[in-house]
Amino acid sequence: MEHKGRMAFLVVFLVGLITVSISLSSNGFLGSARGADDKELVVMTWGGQPYEAQKRAFLDPFTEETGIKTIPVTVAGDMYGRVAAQIRANNVEWDIVWPDRDLMESAAQKGFVEPVDYSIVTDTDGMIPDSLNKWGVGFEIVTFMVTYNTKTFPGDNHPKSWADFYDPEKFPGPRAVHNWGTPGWNFISALLADGVPLEDLTPIDFDRAFKMLDKIKPHVRVWYPSGDKCVQAITEEEVVMAHTTGARSRMARDMGAPTELLWNGAIYYLNFWSVVKGAPHREAAMRFLNFVCRPEQQAIYTNYFGSALCNVKSLDYLHPTMLKNLPTYQDNFKKVVPVLTEKNLSWLTDHNDEMQEKWNEWVSR
Repeated sequence: MEHKGRMAFLVVFLVGLITVSISLSSNGFLGSARGADDKELVVMTWGGQPYEAQKRAFLDPFTEETGIKTIPVTVAGDMYGRVAAQIRANNVEWDIVWPDRDLMESAAQKGFVEPVDYSIVTDTDGMIPDSLNKWGVGFEIVTFMVTYNTKTFPGDNHPKSWADFYDPEKFPGPRAVHNWGTPGWNFISALLADGVPLEDLTPIDFDRAFKMLDKIKPHVRVWYPSGDKCVQAITEEEVVMAHTTGARSRMARDMGAPTELLWNGAIYYLNFWSVVKGAPHREAAMRFLNFVCRPEQQAIYTNYFGSALCNVKSLDYLHPTMLKNLPTYQDNFKKVVPVLTEKNLSWLTDHNDEMQEKWNEWVSR
């Protein structure tokens, strides 16, 4: 009887242990325990030249300093949807993502990103104020602008505004248009082209925006799904005009393309590093966010890729000729449009899904 009692107790104990293990696993606690060693870190990247710059400036140096292996995951298209799918399936695989601010705020509203642990992220001296957000650490100062072919439009006979980009009669020729990530900048640029002032950009008047977009749609040869595809279209002179980021425009020019950047009216915003909710290596992710704030590391990225980053002290490590190509350069900065006012940011954040649905429906017609 004593033997049977012990056997019964052992069975009950093992069943209970299995039940607890399943419960812990389903709630992500076992994943957290595995991640507690923090020997690796999964980092989302857009691929191409930005990834090469990230690798040189952040991923490899972080591994060398900490021993934590960084695993890049290249994404083309809907980063937001993939993060949502992982969280809803209770199978979070990524640690770090790279959204712009309105996408980050939208993700935060839905519980898709972790708040930054500023007890770990402490090396923030020199970071611009807007870059230290509850939901992410500012990374890249981005300008979304017009770039044009200087052979097609020589001398002073070139586009000088968003209105010119959206005027195929005045400035004819094939164009390249952004078709990945958030479509908000397409709507914003169309409204700016139609003369809408900054304070009235939101709520977005979709009818008015699509009316402008309809004007150029027959002239769009490349709907580019990645920055590299845009650079390719510019360098191979497949298009005579594109709206893209300043860094991509400079890259094409550095590769020999006859192209020039139009700072007038360029849309200015920030990209961020954020930690995915339930990230399997949360502590390592926060250590990474701290590491990427260092100005000397940011300067490596800028020197390779050409984007201005969010620590102003990184400018001390750059060559003067590089400074003139950045949105933070005084003559350039006074021409850009700071679109993400609190009013505009709030609206764009709340209507990200609506914008994506309307854009997808229009572009697929």
